[in-house]
This record gives sequence, structure tokens and C-alpha cells, in this order.
Amino acid sequence: MRSNNKITIALTCIFLTLLISLLFLFRSGYHQTRKRTNQESLPLFGLYDLKGNIISTSDVDKGFVLFLFYDPSCETCRDELIKININRERFQNGQIIFLSTQSKNDIETFLQTINFQVLSNMHFLIDPKGILIEKMDINHIPCAFIYKDGKLFKKFEGYVKVETLIKYMG
Repeated sequence: MRSNNKITIALTCIFLTLLISLLFLFRSGYHQTRKRTNQESLPLFGLYDLKGNIISTSDVDKGFVLFLFYDPSCETCRDELIKININRERFQNGQIIFLSTQSKNDIETFLQTINFQVLSNMHFLIDPKGILIEKMDINHIPCAFIYKDGKLFKKFEGYVKVETLIKYMG
């Protein structure tokens, strides 16, 4: 009888372990699918720019849109923005949405430090709570998304050459 109890307990433990493992696998797969879906279409957002204006999805042109998630304290981001600034005239075929979780003062100081010249097709948005960053599942800074007609066209995690961004923006 004791032997049967040990077998029953062992089988129960194995069954529970398998069940929990399957649950985690299913949940992980669902989470990954949900994350991909969050990136496939132009995200819904409404965030403040540096002038205090709310910029939302409806304010964004539906042609080419580059979302660039950056941090002013990141050297890689700094290099990327400097190169975008140097080539700013070559980005006229679309809009650029720069997004950071840093404060308005930190962003403005950063832009002054690199002498960034903001064009009319560029918006620096502040996401202090990281809502859009979380919604789009951003895991790397810098991270760039190019949307064409509201649909994801290309995604880059980490540094990307400015020439590559220009090439994909038409």
C-alpha cells in the first residue's frame, strides 16, 4: 500500500509539473504574439511634445513614419541623432517621431548640446511613464520602427546606420 502511495504522489508531481510547464509555454507564446501585434500597425498614442502640444496618431502623416526611441544619456543614441541631424534634409519623405522617457529639460539640453535643428516633419515626444514604450515592447534603446501607410515596414533594434533609415524611408 505504501508503494502505491509513493507512485501516486510521484505521478501527481510529474503531472502538475507538466501542467505548469505547458501553462508557462502557452502564456509565453501568447505574450509574444500580443507584442508582435502591438508593433504591426501605427500605434495609438497621444503624448506631449517639447512645446507642450499633444501629438497623437491622428496628427501623424500616413506615408512614411519613423519612430525612434532614444535616451539622451545613451552614447549610441547620441551618435545616431547627430547623424540624423547632419542628414536631416534627406528625411523629407516622411515624419520622424523621436520618443524618450526623459524630462523635457533633459531632452532640450541634449538637443542643444548636439545642436540639433528640428524640422517641421520632426516631433520630439515625451513618454514619462513609458506607456508607448511598453505598449510597443521596446527592449533596446535606440530602437527604430518605420511605418508605411500605417503598417510596420521595418524594425531596427539597437544602432542603425542613417543611410539605412534613409533608404527604407523612400
